[in-house]
Amino acid sequence: MRQRSAAPPDQQRPEQAASTWLQVAFGGMSVTIALVAAVIAYFAWVQPHEPGAGAAAGDTGRRAGEAGNGTPTGTTAARGSGEPATKKPITKKPATKKLASLEPTLGGTNLRRSGNDLVLPCATGQTTDRQRTVEYDLFGRYATAEAALTVTRARDGESPAQIKILADGLVATTVTVTRNHPARLNVPLAGRQKMRLQLTCQFPDSEVTIGNATLIHS
Repeated sequence: MRQRSAAPPDQQRPEQAASTWLQVAFGGMSVTIALVAAVIAYFAWVQPHEPGAGAAAGDTGRRAGEAGNGTPTGTTAARGSGEPATKKPITKKPATKKLASLEPTLGGTNLRRSGNDLVLPCATGQTTDRQRTVEYDLFGRYATAEAALTVTRARDGESPAQIKILADGLVATTVTVTRNHPARLNVPLAGRQKMRLQLTCQFPDSEVTIGNATLIHS
């Protein structure tokens, strides 16, 4: 018995033509859906494994968290307090003035300047020359005077020299030094109008250097 071949689409009955069209359409859609699913799966796997993806995500999350907490990006909040860290106040150092830059009002000829140092030769020891005195006007501008005291010339390492500092006529400090034992000078001067230095030595051929004498403003 001869089998009949399928009729061409334009010769098929309407229900047969519709069935054939649906098969073709759904077959094409299946291929398209499969391709789309493959592309989505590829990007879903590749993106999390890209270098830096985790760090970028973490940074984005951190920035989002800071924005949500009201903390500006780049500002470190105080740990445990939930408040932004405050800036430390800048401490301004007080102004200073070198004593060597002031002109003495008394006894200027009794010393010589060497940079920021003042060199005081000892008195001759005669009846009218027992000590060296130098005086400065301060006008109440300074809180403290600081200096390093050294005996730069002496007969031996233990010959003493005494420096007495008076502020407005009152003894503020007295320091005894030898060549082997220098000392630091720190004199309170708050509100004082005048400062006087008096040097007394054991031998007349000694001298004392008041090193880097500095007045610190109030």
